[in-house]
Amino acid sequence: MDMNQFPDVAPDQRDLIQYFTCQASVMISCHPQMQHEACNVLMPLSSASNALLYSLLAFAAGHQASRTTDEVEKRHFRRQMIQLETKSVRDLQGEISLQLRSGLPLMASSLILCLCSLCHEGDDYISWRAHLRGVKAAFSIISATEFAGKESQIEYLTKRYQLLEAIAMLTAKGFEALEPKDDQ
Repeated sequence: MDMNQFPDVAPDQRDLIQYFTCQASVMISCHPQMQHEACNVLMPLSSASNALLYSLLAFAAGHQASRTTDEVEKRHFRRQMIQLETKSVRDLQGEISLQLRSGLPLMASSLILCLCSLCHEGDDYISWRAHLRGVKAAFSIISATEFAGKESQIEYLTKRYQLLEAIAMLTAKGFEALEPKDDQ
C-alpha cells in the first residue's frame, strides 16, 4: 500500500490503513483475489473522500478490537472505532449537504459503515439498516457520466449492496425467522 496517497493521515491512522489492507479486508472478502479487488476499489476512492477513509479506519479498529484478548486494547480499539465512525458520518453528511463528492465515495462510505455495524457492533442491529439505506440513496445519485471508466468499482459496490439488501429482507430477528417452528 502506497501511504503517499494519504499525506495528511496521522501515524496511528496509517497503521490502521495498513491493517485494513492486510488483515481487516479479509473479513469482507474471504479469498485473496477478492481481498485485492476490495482494496483496489476502496483505497483509491478513500484518498478522495474523508468519509470513506474514516469508515475504513473504523472497520480496521473494530476488527482489531474483535481479535485482541487484552481488555485494555479491546477498549482502546472500540473507542477508536466509535470516534472514527462518528468522523465518517459527520464527513459523509457534509459531503452530501455540500454535494462535494460523486455517488461512488458516498456509496462506498455507507457500505463500509454498514459492514462495520454488522461485524463489530453486535448489540445494535438497527444502525446497519440505516447505513444500508444510505448506500441505496447514494446509488440513486450516481450519474451516467460517473459510470464511464468506473464499471469495476460500480460492479464491486453494487454486488456488496445487493448481498446486504438480501440479508436486510429477513426480519429484524434475522435467520431465526427462517427456522422451522415446533408444533408442540
